[in-house]
Amino acid sequence: MFDYTSTARRTPWSALPQQLHRSVEAQLGGLVRSVDLAGGGFTPGFAGIVRTDTAEVFVKAAPAAEEWMFRSYAREAEVHAALPAGVPAPALLNAQLLSAGDDDWQLLFFEAVRGGMPGRPWTESQLAAVESSLLATEEALSAQPPTLKFGSLSAEFVSDSSLREVYHRPLPSFSPALSAQALLELDALMDLAPQALAGTSLQHNDLRPDNILMQGDRALFCDWNFLCFGPLWADWVVMLAYARIGGLDAESWLRRSALSSNADPEQIDSWLATLAAYFLDAGAKPIVANSPRLREHGQFSARMLLDWLIERRHWR
Repeated sequence: MFDYTSTARRTPWSALPQQLHRSVEAQLGGLVRSVDLAGGGFTPGFAGIVRTDTAEVFVKAAPAAEEWMFRSYAREAEVHAALPAGVPAPALLNAQLLSAGDDDWQLLFFEAVRGGMPGRPWTESQLAAVESSLLATEEALSAQPPTLKFGSLSAEFVSDSSLREVYHRPLPSFSPALSAQALLELDALMDLAPQALAGTSLQHNDLRPDNILMQGDRALFCDWNFLCFGPLWADWVVMLAYARIGGLDAESWLRRSALSSNADPEQIDSWLATLAAYFLDAGAKPIVANSPRLREHGQFSARMLLDWLIERRHWR
């Protein structure tokens, strides 16, 4: 298993410009007394619960100098603000673009949710909560889709020509052993991806344990910046892969869930093969200095997805 609770190398509160400190205190209506940095995630930006004597808020902050992170946080604010009621997510309270010193900063304020990640260990009730939240998300976004432009899973993964080469070259050392026949099948499954990943359902597209907060028997989804169109079952299948490696019966859930009961098994396998190719490629890249566990996450994810495919397709 992979520990998603301690993956981030966060910018500390003390390193943020004073202008940001003042803006956070204005949002809270008092002086900051304590800060608890978020341990999960793979971006090095500031993220954590900030408290006064009487109030608390979850804050994210990124400088324009870190262009990819700055754009990611800005997109998160844009998407989150457009989510309709009924989507199970912490409330976005405010978003600000501030100039501080020689840089601009994207600042996000969310309600502080008291809860923890699922999967420590995975339980049937946690998975049921995730399923319920995915169904609620589908209902809310279908009834009132955000008036923003979104890409698609098909375009995102099929357009990446480097992924088509993954199963044609020697596999990295962290991959499970795969026979020549298995590699041929994986390549054929990749050929199905344009059809398998097409769909009109808006998918979170970045669901993993550290992007979920369990609040009692309710699952709240965080980090909505990768929302895109795809098949109804795409997010659900990824969560089932996590639950399976945590000891739950993913195949049983796959058969009986309204999210996946009508899905074509070959298309599900195409998604698993395509996503595994992405993580095989990502996990083999050099370590990122300010996110040192990102590649380890990719390696774990590749093994998790391929292990399920090995079982589903009887490769052993």
